[in-house]
Amino acid sequence: GRCRTLPAADASPDSVRFGVLACQDYENGYYGALAHVAEEDVDFLVHLGDVVYESASAAFAAGDDPVAGRELSFPSGAPLAETLADFRYVHRTYRRDRHFQRALEAHTLVAGWDDHAVADDRYWDDARDVPVFAGHPRGHDHAFTTRVTAAGIQAWHEYIPVRADDDPEADHLHDRFRLYRSLPFGDLLDLVVTDQRSYRDGPPQQTVTLAGVTFGLGADDDPDRSMLGAEQFEWFRDELRSADSRWLCWGSAVMTIPFRFGVGPLSVRPKVGATWDGFGAERDRVFAELGAADPSVVTLSGDLHSYVVGTQVLGGAGGTPVGTEFMTPAVTSVSIAEGAGVATGLAGRLTRPLLRALFPAMNPEMEFFDSHDWGYSVVEFTREDCTYTAYAVDKTVDTPDAEKRELVRFRRTHEDPAPRRSSP
Repeated sequence: GRCRTLPAADASPDSVRFGVLACQDYENGYYGALAHVAEEDVDFLVHLGDVVYESASAAFAAGDDPVAGRELSFPSGAPLAETLADFRYVHRTYRRDRHFQRALEAHTLVAGWDDHAVADDRYWDDARDVPVFAGHPRGHDHAFTTRVTAAGIQAWHEYIPVRADDDPEADHLHDRFRLYRSLPFGDLLDLVVTDQRSYRDGPPQQTVTLAGVTFGLGADDDPDRSMLGAEQFEWFRDELRSADSRWLCWGSAVMTIPFRFGVGPLSVRPKVGATWDGFGAERDRVFAELGAADPSVVTLSGDLHSYVVGTQVLGGAGGTPVGTEFMTPAVTSVSIAEGAGVATGLAGRLTRPLLRALFPAMNPEMEFFDSHDWGYSVVEFTREDCTYTAYAVDKTVDTPDAEKRELVRFRRTHEDPAPRRSSP
């Protein structure tokens, strides 16, 4: 394989190209997308989270069983990873996939994480100073969650190449590994990667859970709720205020723009436990800093297993545009349409245009939505513009030439955060 280093501090590159990935549940499909990524002419791979999933039981797959040839069995015998040996096993297994190997051989990885590096819907209980796994049957057993979190962090750091602060002997979990960091690409771009799982508060109070999805009811503007935690927020704010590059790219594991289902007071917020919709007051503070930053801001996000393009607006619809969001799809993980059983066949042909029209109509900040495909995106920054090209790749065949097609392309200029569709 090969490794690319960052440009020199005084460099002035004309462009930077990222291959952008997220959410590659090994049990729910094959990695043809990664085979195509290996052939892309990109400078770096940016992975926004869920490089691995903690399941050996198809817990997060569309069916009751994994796809053929993707069966896993943890050393502990548990259905979800519990020990360091379990987490090492899942990382090794994912790494044995030849398409994944080729992508890592061809390109240098810049990785963030989301919840499945350790456990589904994990958050931090500040009152008890312990991690909680909202989606785990033992998620409130604090001795268990602390032990599992330590094991997951250690294995992730052992297998994922990342230059970050770590102290595996530290007493407190927050002191063992600091994921958030900034990477400069000369005077063209600063890439800022945040950690949106280790310090976040739990889901808001006004919620209802249906079919495993947590919906938020009403507004959530509690000023004390935080996704980043106080220390990381101050660091992020300082990075934004001190950046003097032409662009600032924020690597956010989760969606930042509002995601509503319904209209007006009748609307609910799906995935409120995961996205920034559950942290409205802190999002306003972040968006204010994005708007005040000297560079133009583009946010790359994942987690929702969908293709999304939108504008970050301070003050909500009709407010001040402060940045652009480009969400990369899942490589294989269950999409909204797949979870609803309408991703393929006649149901897919009927619901794709419906959902593409419905979600932007309910979310004025959103320009594009698609949850019927899987794949990856390529994002290129030049001195004048930023282009997002999204690809759909068949995840049902385990071949390097799995069908690939360009799904959509958007461009925004350096001066205007509004994304404009350019094809197809």
